[in-house]
Amino acid sequence: MRTLHGLLASLVLLLGAPLVLSAGCGAVGDRARTGCPAGEICNPDTENGLRFYGASLGGSFENSPSPVAIGGHQAIHFEDAVSSTAILPQHHVVSSDASHVTADSTAQRSASLRGIAAGTADVRVLDASERLIDRITVSAAQIARVQVVASEDLVLALAPVDSPAPVVFADGTTQVSLALLSETGVRLVDDEMRITSATPINTPAWDTVEAAFGTADVTFTVEAGGGTFEAVAVHAGAIDDFELATWLLPADAMDAPFVGAGDLVCVVPRSGGARIFGSTQALDFRVDGAAVLADESLPSCIGLPGGLGATTSIVVSFGSVTRTFVLNVDPDRTTPAPLLAVGFDMPTIVPRALGARARLAWGLDVER
Repeated sequence: MRTLHGLLASLVLLLGAPLVLSAGCGAVGDRARTGCPAGEICNPDTENGLRFYGASLGGSFENSPSPVAIGGHQAIHFEDAVSSTAILPQHHVVSSDASHVTADSTAQRSASLRGIAAGTADVRVLDASERLIDRITVSAAQIARVQVVASEDLVLALAPVDSPAPVVFADGTTQVSLALLSETGVRLVDDEMRITSATPINTPAWDTVEAAFGTADVTFTVEAGGGTFEAVAVHAGAIDDFELATWLLPADAMDAPFVGAGDLVCVVPRSGGARIFGSTQALDFRVDGAAVLADESLPSCIGLPGGLGATTSIVVSFGSVTRTFVLNVDPDRTTPAPLLAVGFDMPTIVPRALGARARLAWGLDVER
């Protein structure tokens, strides 16, 4: 089964372009970010502060400590913010407000968090003299619903967070993740949750299952946060449209996508307005009338050839379904636009020249 990180490797090979991976880099604490917080007495030998890691969330690159489900649990660990091998002084972990989130040391560099009631608390790492090494704020919220999300699709994983679309699942064995969501759509953690289904499943990660999708919907029962929820993975109908993955493309000052030779161009098959996850159907691509083969590992993507004009016409077809996308071309660029991670502790891979809408969605301030 391919993973997102495996697909990232395929992306690098297809692009032939540099990629800096900051996925899974956790989150730095208050002291590492801004120095000793006001009102705290800090250990003078731990000026670097700490980097904190929580539960990895399936279908994303996030592994910072996430909000904890009320009635749920999250194991976290931490290390020196600059050097993962640096030795930390003897320490223990406490919560600033155990009425919202409790925090208990489980071993050196690790702790156990539990959500008690809606609100926030500082998870504080203290030395033997009760001086602060670093801290991070964690919240707790009630689970309102559980949603099935695609956990292996690189193109969908990179889609801006402000443009959710329903996802349906194609035939075949694949991995999906069960996202615990608050009333406001915030993703929560209960890494002790239990997932069952009448369909045979494997559980490779706390929130992720591997199942064989056939011709019917698959229903999952999730026990988390002291409650029981159902989530349905909807079986995909026939492909009836394609969506251009504009979030992978550079954009001009008007937020219109443009391309250059070697750029990665991807589409997302759709059915009934929903994005299809797990489709292995062979798509036909033509660029300015010439056939271009899709990548074996990324069957919905192509690398653009050279010799493009001021605009390029990309036609994608499957059976009788055809869509044409016309894009402006940057004539001065003959190599792919590089991809790199943006932000000191942003755990997501994003194109360097994202359009304004996508940058706003990710909360980024990116110089083009």
